[in-house]
Amino acid sequence: MTSVVEEGTPKTLLDAVQEVCKMSGVIAPTTLDTPDRNTIRAILAIKQALNLIWYKAKWDWRWRWWTMELSAGQMWYELPADYHAAGSTVGINKAASSLTFWPYEKLLEIYPNIRNMPPSFGNVDTEQEAVDANYDGNPQLWTIKGGYLGLWAPPAQDFIDSTSPYIVAGYYGQHIPPYDAADELGLPMDLMPALENMALGMFHHYREWPDWKITYDNGLGMLQDAVARSRQAYWENSQLIDGE
Repeated sequence: MTSVVEEGTPKTLLDAVQEVCKMSGVIAPTTLDTPDRNTIRAILAIKQALNLIWYKAKWDWRWRWWTMELSAGQMWYELPADYHAAGSTVGINKAASSLTFWPYEKLLEIYPNIRNMPPSFGNVDTEQEAVDANYDGNPQLWTIKGGYLGLWAPPAQDFIDSTSPYIVAGYYGQHIPPYDAADELGLPMDLMPALENMALGMFHHYREWPDWKITYDNGLGMLQDAVARSRQAYWENSQLIDGE
């Protein structure tokens, strides 16, 4: 069985900074420990371009899976650091259907008797109040607040035993910018030309070059083409979709 391997070494933040500097005729740094003015500009330009590319589309490579073990009576579960709510789905493993999302404020309007806080924020009294409330049951709704995912109703032990002890969520990961020199940029190879042109154009903009927008717009055009290719991959007849 054959496999597809993406060629090329993952590019780091230092690699990208050096490339931008060299293409602009600026001395490229060997480290990012004590950045000079131009190095700081290059870092900012790269991070801005990365952020724009990341949220330009719901790229398949942004998708993440997350599971968390349920506890009887526990409403709140801590989310991953890169969790992004837009496009997220949440369900109980082995359950027949996914849960329905409600904003936390709407949940409180409909169920004003909720007295439940994330485990790390409660105390003995509030935890006892949650136990005394006795509103455990079958989770049908989910919400998010303050970095936590909430289930309503909190799962009862009978529900966990009859279905599954796991929450299963899918989400498009939040962008976590590179910080250290060795941090990888995290983009597929086909998006690197767009990143390079956009970062270079923005770097020239910071240095007040009058023609910066030509390079930057070239990068934006490449990005838009990549978005179109990404969508087309799911529209065309291919091994991704069996048309028979």
